Amino acid sequence: MAVATTMAVMGGLGLAKGAFDTISASKREKERQAELDAYQRQELTNTYKNMQISTIGSNAMREESSRNIATAMNTIGNAGTRAIIGATPKLVAEQNNVNRNVQKELDDQVIRRNYAIAQDDANIRGMQEQREYNDLAGLGNAIDVARQDKNMGINTMFNAIGSVASTIPGTTAKKTAQSFGSGFIPESTIGWKPNYNYQF
Repeated sequence: MAVATTMAVMGGLGLAKGAFDTISASKREKERQAELDAYQRQELTNTYKNMQISTIGSNAMREESSRNIATAMNTIGNAGTRAIIGATPKLVAEQNNVNRNVQKELDDQVIRRNYAIAQDDANIRGMQEQREYNDLAGLGNAIDVARQDKNMGINTMFNAIGSVASTIPGTTAKKTAQSFGSGFIPESTIGWKPNYNYQF
């Protein structure tokens, strides 16, 4: 009689532990699933997209060219109309050359900035993918662990019910287990496969 009482007590404790583990794991699973469903992609900013093109160098080139042309025009002006007419094409060509150099300087800056933007975009994409992979993998693993713990809790309850049932005189383990509800059949105790389709 003492053995039966001990087994009944142990079975009751096992049932309580199984119920606690099942409910706790089910709660963790729902929380992690909610985090997974609400997961938002990380937003990283490409700092190069807001980088301004510097006009300091080009402005200095234009100012220097304007001073040179003004000086040349003053000098040529003192030499008369013929000198002005003869020097004008050369001054215009020099001004055009300065403008081309200014434009090249600005274009080179744009090209360098675009290259930096493309490089940073690639780096950001890689960082986002790695961080999101780690986050989602962690949440997925937490959900799997919670499900496993929930199943273990259910098995613990099944086994506890079977242990308690085996101590009741004149009652088979199967009938006693079934009295707790359809599907509660202790596999490890009586060899039948339990039904795991329960929602907690």
